[in-house]
Amino acid sequence: MSNQLPANIANMVTGLANSVATVSSGTGQAFMKMTKAGEFVYGMEEIEVEEGSHWAANPAGFAHGYVAWGDKAHGTAGKNLGEKMGPASQPIFLESDLPDVEGSWSQSIGIQLRCMDGEDEGTQVMFKSNSHGGRKAYTELLKQVVTRILAKESEIVPVCRLASSSYKHDEYGKIFTPDFVVVEWVSMDTAAVEEPEPEPEPEPEPEHKPEPKAKRKRQTKAQKAAEEADAGEAETGGEQEEEQQQQEPSTSRRRRRKAA
Repeated sequence: MSNQLPANIANMVTGLANSVATVSSGTGQAFMKMTKAGEFVYGMEEIEVEEGSHWAANPAGFAHGYVAWGDKAHGTAGKNLGEKMGPASQPIFLESDLPDVEGSWSQSIGIQLRCMDGEDEGTQVMFKSNSHGGRKAYTELLKQVVTRILAKESEIVPVCRLASSSYKHDEYGKIFTPDFVVVEWVSMDTAAVEEPEPEPEPEPEPEHKPEPKAKRKRQTKAQKAAEEADAGEAETGGEQEEEQQQQEPSTSRRRRRKAA
């Protein structure tokens, strides 16, 4: 995250304020989104955000624009047909200037976030959403940033806990919406990406080099479900084997030796 704000703060504030009005009136980074189950995930593998972690929102990293999605009428349902996004400090694109697509354009927002602690510390993402709830959360957070900039506060970077709320839709049932709960405000320097420290001189390798410790990697939801299924099958298989050992001890012992 850059620690440099645009040179002309007045223009930036005007642009951000315009973005608030525009978005609220409508219904090299990993992509972050909220799932239909109300969970924040990021990246191609949809890694689930660590619970309780905190993410800093770059005041110069708010974006607005449009995203195009396919529809059934054109046989493109569910396909992302492109997007046209720009910094929130600039006027949003005119909808009349958008190209024709085999689907429809809808208003979209983006917030550049950087994790400040936990397993995701240092990870930088761009949260995107074209839902009504996503645009509302964007607007509420942006209003707070603009207010602090106008008040000439030095700490204008909101550090947020990623949360969710929900409401019941008559047709679609329970709908989750994102919430960016501000827990503190820090300066741009504090939230900036830190330069890596120089590596220390390597120590002499021991005669018997120990095995490297594996780094724990958080699993995706699909991986967790697969492991739970495998564990259930293994437990069932163990019970069957134990029962068979009691009934045919000699045969079971021969089978294990052969397998060994």
